[in-house]
Amino acid sequence: MPSIHCATLDGGLLQRGFWIYVWRVTDANGNQWFYIGRTGDNSSPYAAPPYQRMGQHLGHQANTNALRARLWSEKKVKADDCKTFEKIAYGPVYPEIKKPKGFKYKDTQQRRKSFQEHVPFRDKAGALERDLFELFKQSRLGDQLLNNVSWKHDAPDDEQHSYEADRDAMFASFAEHFKELREHL
Repeated sequence: MPSIHCATLDGGLLQRGFWIYVWRVTDANGNQWFYIGRTGDNSSPYAAPPYQRMGQHLGHQANTNALRARLWSEKKVKADDCKTFEKIAYGPVYPEIKKPKGFKYKDTQQRRKSFQEHVPFRDKAGALERDLFELFKQSRLGDQLLNNVSWKHDAPDDEQHSYEADRDAMFASFAEHFKELREHL
């Protein structure tokens, strides 16, 4: 039977850059599951907005639908049968790197230079994602995690960003949405 379904999108989610996010999924039985992720490609100098990852996570393309795939492989839950999908996104923590005027992805030299500028931000975002995952794991929400984050790269400070300050600000922001995290800060 057809019915009305509504979705609201915060305009801030359209901004490009490095974001850290948590999906809160409520299945048909009322169980909640969490998926922690980030934006910022590993193999190209791009950092898409969170709304773009939303469609990919819930889509049917095997190389981008990690949330949908994990729901099924880990919990035998069909995404289409879930009650709600809520995405809580923090960012942009770091900007997407600016590409030079006339940037052409096919130009290997331009792409290599842009990627070198991208990597430090990507590594910091990956470390933030990993540290948020570890914070969730320490809390009582840890048993409800759908994915694993095992980022290995360091997150060095630079003139504009102290990794520790960035991490603490992110933790405080997510703790406003997930009270279970507060006792582990």
